[in-house]
Amino acid sequence: MEHKIPTPTFKPSRPRYTSTEETTDSTTSYSLTHYEGSRCNGWPPYHLAHYEATSFTSQFAANKTKQLEVANLFNIKQNKGEALKSYLARFNNATVRVNDPDQKFFIKAFQKGLRAGQFSDSLALRRPQSMEEIRAQAEKHIEVEEDQADRVEAERQLGTSDARSAQKGENKYQSKHKEYPQTLTPLREKRAQILRKIYHTNLLKYPKETKGR
Repeated sequence: MEHKIPTPTFKPSRPRYTSTEETTDSTTSYSLTHYEGSRCNGWPPYHLAHYEATSFTSQFAANKTKQLEVANLFNIKQNKGEALKSYLARFNNATVRVNDPDQKFFIKAFQKGLRAGQFSDSLALRRPQSMEEIRAQAEKHIEVEEDQADRVEAERQLGTSDARSAQKGENKYQSKHKEYPQTLTPLREKRAQILRKIYHTNLLKYPKETKGR
């Protein structure tokens, strides 16, 4: 008696790829999708809904930005040589992640991490009541810092250009410098004859005649 091989009722559907070779990621993705689909086929509806909700919660928790406490703000310090604009941006990004937006603690943490200087002295005198006031006061100091940085950079480039020009001039002078021979060409005539020829030109000053001679 012959037994017929049953025709499979499940035909896996897989995406088509334009490339000639399938990558490992695409093969792994297909295998996991097929495995999860076949595993969930026999589940009751409430189990399936719970599984989907749990998967969404896990994925959301992994992608969610980690929240900070107010105490974490006191660990933010302005690095040596760091511009005020950079420190203010880092501190603002941290305050957004704090659950308790207490401006009083924000101000204390910002001033504690700020390096000593004109801006820190200005805040100590004016005593701002919110981070908005600090940002408004910081704008002027940031402009001054940027102007000073631009001036220093311009002076540095100018100094480099002057040094190059001086070096170029020295090389040019050295290339034009010629060494003259130490031995001069001997005279063909006697000195007395040469002196008589140039006497009328007044190029030489002769000593005055002494009395008694």
